[in-house]
Amino acid sequence: NICSEPFSPTGAVSVQENYSVLRDRAVAYINVDISVYANATLQVSGSPAAQGVVFAAAKQVQAPGPGSLSVYENWKRFANRTSPAHGVIPSMGYLTGAGSDYASFMHFLGITSMDVSYTYDKVRAWERGG
Repeated sequence: NICSEPFSPTGAVSVQENYSVLRDRAVAYINVDISVYANATLQVSGSPAAQGVVFAAAKQVQAPGPGSLSVYENWKRFANRTSPAHGVIPSMGYLTGAGSDYASFMHFLGITSMDVSYTYDKVRAWERGG
């Protein structure tokens, strides 16, 4: 059993006890403890190394709801940025701090990590006063 709770005395001990196994076998840590807030769009924060994998996977899955957009194209509609090499792409956040489940994996072990959820349309929520 490998602890995936925030980096705390309990989590730190579990990760330290399993250091060799994690170092040798872990490919990535995917945090989905709060995976669905709503059904508007994907929201991902992660290590830079995770971006290509997340984008490739998002292109292969159809977004929920009417229409035939991929999760990738739908995500791009809600949150995007311009990449000099790739044009307009979805905006993926960075993982910072030590207050989440990924912290011990990313900061202590150096394992590529990501936090993935489906969320609401922040623009429409703001327009409604939420």
